[in-house]
Amino acid sequence: MRRGVPDGLRMPPAAAHDPDFLPREFADARYLRPRPRIPCPEGCGRELQLVWGDQVGPYVRHVPNASIRVNCTAGGEGDLHKWAKEDLADYLSDTTMLHFASRCKSCDAKVNLGSVPVKKRIVKTEYQLPNGGRADIAVCVGNETKVVIEVLNTNPTITARPEPWYEVEARAVLRMLKLNQSSGELECVRPDGPGRGVCRKCERLQQVRDTRLEKQGNWTARFGKHKGKTFKETSLDITYGNNWLGELVHEEYWQIAEQLDPDLQLGYANSGPKIAFELPKGDYVELSSIFRNKLKLSSIYRNNYTNSSLLAFVEYLVNDPDLYAIEVTGVDYGTNSCGERSTSTSAKRERTPYKPGTKRAAGVTLLRFDSQLGKWTNTTTHPRLDVDDGYY
Repeated sequence: MRRGVPDGLRMPPAAAHDPDFLPREFADARYLRPRPRIPCPEGCGRELQLVWGDQVGPYVRHVPNASIRVNCTAGGEGDLHKWAKEDLADYLSDTTMLHFASRCKSCDAKVNLGSVPVKKRIVKTEYQLPNGGRADIAVCVGNETKVVIEVLNTNPTITARPEPWYEVEARAVLRMLKLNQSSGELECVRPDGPGRGVCRKCERLQQVRDTRLEKQGNWTARFGKHKGKTFKETSLDITYGNNWLGELVHEEYWQIAEQLDPDLQLGYANSGPKIAFELPKGDYVELSSIFRNKLKLSSIYRNNYTNSSLLAFVEYLVNDPDLYAIEVTGVDYGTNSCGERSTSTSAKRERTPYKPGTKRAAGVTLLRFDSQLGKWTNTTTHPRLDVDDGYY
């Protein structure tokens, strides 16, 4: 029976340290004393013992025996990469199906990449490639190389292989083979390649976005200190762009700030919370659909959406493919003698997703726009810190 499946599988290496890879004789014997033993399935004459420690989960190793000196690969002395490569090659030597997939980097949807041919295939390991390199596994039909597979344990493949080629993790290979199924699927972890990691839907949406951005980027600004420059040139002035992004979300920010902290107006020059407006991904964003309170911008230019409008420039900034969120901080100066409230906001562009617990995200309330509800929702409130705590 093939290696890589129950009953006929050689012992996977202890380097895996994964309870899923333990032989069935040890399945119900974890943490029992005396530590259970079985004869080595490789026939080296020694015994394998189930061991564990305070920091390491159950795994298998040979029982030391000075009288028997055999180079046996069972129980951990072998290499995880070698095991996965050889077992996968054995699996493909039968009439089995193997499919490759990845995850879309934008929407996390499954992306089907291809399959290994079944008819008349010959599976070779350590295959000499035309460019001088060696492939872990090559699937050939006749004299033609159809698929190249590289098994990743610690070091990813750097040199290009003939297309199509896939890189898969050694642990994932062993887990798939343990299922003992005639059809399997592995995730390709190769980061490069045309269209790799992006589903067709997101690819089409990105093309639309890029086309529109390219068109807008060549529009000419007819306002402010950058008058006469293209939007693309104007956007290089980070301070200028952040200023108008702050104006864009000004009213929206204070409405949400008061919901988060009803006691915000306690006196003169009180700082509001830090709020990051996470922008919808995967499609071109029209500001009218996500920001309802753009009064200051729209009133200046009377809702003029032509290439001369300030609103069009801000829309160009918001649709930057690398922009993740607009982070805003506000200051409430209280009310003047006429009873008018005075506030200000300052914004900055955020290109990296926030992660709870990170220093950069501390004290920031992250908002995500719900297209169905038509409003911003408070999805994550990170630990609140005072502005003077030195995090910003």
